[in-house]
Amino acid sequence: MDIKEILALIEEAMDAAPVIQAKQILEEEKVKSIEDILGNLAINTSRWGAKVSNESDNTLDRQIVEHYVKSLESDGTPDGVFQALQNNLMQIQNSSPDRQEGTCQLSKTVSTIQLLNTISRVFAEFDATTAGFIMEGFLSALFGGYQVRATDTAGIQDFIIPTGNGEEFYSLKSIANGKSVEGAGANLVRGLAASVGDRYEDLDSAHMIYYVLSKEGQGSSVSQIEVFKFTLTADDARKLVPHFDEIWHIYTRRHDQASKPKSIADIAGDLGLQKKVNEGDKSVAHYLRNSFKIKSSEYATSENLIATLVTDDQKLLQVANENLEDIKSQLLEVQQRFDQVLLDMNHFLSTMTATSAERFKSDTNIFSETVQKNVHGDESCTPPTDLVKENT
Repeated sequence: MDIKEILALIEEAMDAAPVIQAKQILEEEKVKSIEDILGNLAINTSRWGAKVSNESDNTLDRQIVEHYVKSLESDGTPDGVFQALQNNLMQIQNSSPDRQEGTCQLSKTVSTIQLLNTISRVFAEFDATTAGFIMEGFLSALFGGYQVRATDTAGIQDFIIPTGNGEEFYSLKSIANGKSVEGAGANLVRGLAASVGDRYEDLDSAHMIYYVLSKEGQGSSVSQIEVFKFTLTADDARKLVPHFDEIWHIYTRRHDQASKPKSIADIAGDLGLQKKVNEGDKSVAHYLRNSFKIKSSEYATSENLIATLVTDDQKLLQVANENLEDIKSQLLEVQQRFDQVLLDMNHFLSTMTATSAERFKSDTNIFSETVQKNVHGDESCTPPTDLVKENT
């Protein structure tokens, strides 16, 4: 992508709702947040988590997130993405911003800060229930999957990730440190059934992967998130859900999707228990309607810990100020002059390669003194002019 293509995108963006919002910063001294420097990704679950037939149909919001993920240099798995966010920030924090290897990883630095800041904003700007729903869509975009909408109630799964062997079903819990994971037993059974498709006899293969975002703090004070992962199998569900095999049989014996029980009441009716539910039989309500519970001591273990993510907005701002110092004034200038160009700037930064970065230097003065020849930090990287002078 060269400067002419960027300008063409700007013109196109003028007629579309912006997916990046710019803040008007008149003086560098007024920089108080990541958004002041990089703008922010528009929070929109329908644009992040929608299922499409072809990748080319993905919204620009999702494409930008996906490009940022590619810049993280992870192994591409969900666990790997979480770990890359953790490890990249640690690497950035522990390296001097004036060292060549620190200044040459612009793409990875911007991507890490922007994605962590988006997670921080979700929990700061929305109540716990809404934030959890939004995170389902965001993680769908991060991992290359799609969100399961509330109208698609086939179980307890929240998003689905395509793999080389089919699809993996994930349930997401965003909860405070020390809280238990809870859910409806009947929905867990339905989710396990959905995980094997029409192979209902293959009960041993049924499983549900859980990600738990264990938050330290609440709302705008969420300073870090521990990411735990565990998998529930049919054997695990038997221990959690009374009458598991009965519910499994009721739900899976109908191979016609249209005739499957759609609600907990339908399942209760099939079990001949609806009258007891209506009469308030607590033992029946427990496994059909109320929650099963997994204590934090059972899932919050060192073996299940995938990553610890920094979501303290002031810490992230400090990292940005220190490591994006060379380009901060140019980023601010872009926001002052071109509100809509921020969309295209983020699109460019998320896809930048050695070749495109060098071409961008020759085509415009905006990043002419600061964008490196190679943004992935190899030996061909050209450090900033002032660093070259200091070393000569």
